[in-house]
Order: sequence, then structure tokens, then C-alpha cells
Amino acid sequence: MRTLCSAGRFAATLVLSAVVWGLFLSPLLRGAQPPNGVLREVYSNIGGGGIADLTSNPAFPNSPTLETLEPIFEAPTDWGDNYGQRMRALFIPPQTGTYTFWIASDDNGALYLSTDETPAKKTLIATVNGWTSSREWTKEANQQSAGIRLTNGFRYYIEALSKEGGGGDNLAVRVQLPDGSTNAPISNQLLLAYGLGPPVITQQPTNTSVLELSSASFSLTLDHMLGTRFQWLRNGTPMPGATNPLITLTDLTLS
Repeated sequence: MRTLCSAGRFAATLVLSAVVWGLFLSPLLRGAQPPNGVLREVYSNIGGGGIADLTSNPAFPNSPTLETLEPIFEAPTDWGDNYGQRMRALFIPPQTGTYTFWIASDDNGALYLSTDETPAKKTLIATVNGWTSSREWTKEANQQSAGIRLTNGFRYYIEALSKEGGGGDNLAVRVQLPDGSTNAPISNQLLLAYGLGPPVITQQPTNTSVLELSSASFSLTLDHMLGTRFQWLRNGTPMPGATNPLITLTDLTLS
């Protein structure tokens, strides 16, 4: 930090360095198992009701408008218009045997399952070609997958897409286990959220100049906020309560 004084003036200009104040970012999931649930990624301001309207948009898949962690394999119902969404998780089969999956969505929907934890090996197993009401599993025959054999002790990447034009909207996935029981929508204990990772900074804090006794703010923007915590530092020391992506310093003095 340095100061600049103007001749004939009692006010001083403070040049505040973002490096002096600093920021510590910590992804909550680094080195740890992901939490139970499903990562939901929303892509706003996309017209149309077809899956291709979502997957051909430049924002998909790397620039979602919003990310949330959902406790079950179901998105909020009647959430909005003109958007697409992707829900991703690792499915944990509680038994070894044949599983059947269903998808319900408004508008179009697509459900994928991989042969292991790798998204690159996913294949399309069920679709909604028109639209369904919330948790309406049997409106179209193609909503149901064929029987798929899964092994207990392994994890399988599962992904659902939906594209909403206008009106009502929903997305949910259910499964039938080898013992004949149905889990609808798929519950928390059978899912690990997939896609949470370290933060990616898209806009760094910048230096600023202000008059003495006024305020100054530092902020940053991340590509992915979910799963991240913040801690601002002053000369390497954590500042109490400074745990947001924006910090405002008030009543600044030369000291």
C-alpha cells in the first residue's frame, strides 16, 4: 500500500493493492468424496423445446447460468421458461442385478447412463419426445429404458437433459431395483453429485484508488461458484467475517 498527497490539500489518495488484501479460495470437495445428490446446471435464455436447442447453444455445456445441488433426482417444477438443464450424478446400485430407469420431463428430455464412472461412455437409454406432467412416467413408451445389469460396489455416471420452451416444466428420473422395488425419483443415498470441482476465476480483483475516509471494494467472478468458500486476507491474515466474493472496506485511513 502507498499514499499520494496533493499539495495544498488535507485529503489523501489511497492506492490499495489487491495483492495486499488477497483472497483465499477453497473448493469444499477437493480431495474428498462428493456429496450425495445431483448437480443441476441451468442454461437460461434459450428458446425452443427440443434437446438440440440446448446442446447446440454456445453456453452448453461449460457455461451454465446457475448451478444447484439437488437432494434427489428431480429439478424444481414450474421453475421458468426458455431454458435448458442438465442433471448429473454417479448412481450407486445397492444390489447386483437388472435395473430399469424412467425419465419424465417438460418439454423434451433425454436420459443417459454410462458403463462406468466415465461420461464419455454414456449412451442414451430413455427419452421424452413431447412432454409429460411432473412424475408422469408412462405417457410415452420411450420414457422407459431396457433392463440394464449393474453391479453393487461400482458407480455409474448418469445424466438427464431437458429443454423447456414455455408453460409448465419439470424433470425427474426414477429407477426399479432388481428386487422389484421402485425408487421415484431416485433418492439421495443412491446418488453422488458429479461435476463439482475447483473454482475457476474469470475476473480477478483489481487495484483501486480512493480518497482517505471513503470506501473501497474488491471482488472477483468465478466460472463455477458451487462448492467454493471464500476468505479475504489482509497482509496474509484472515479477516473476520470476510467470506464472500465481494469485500468493502470503509473509513479508510493512511495507516
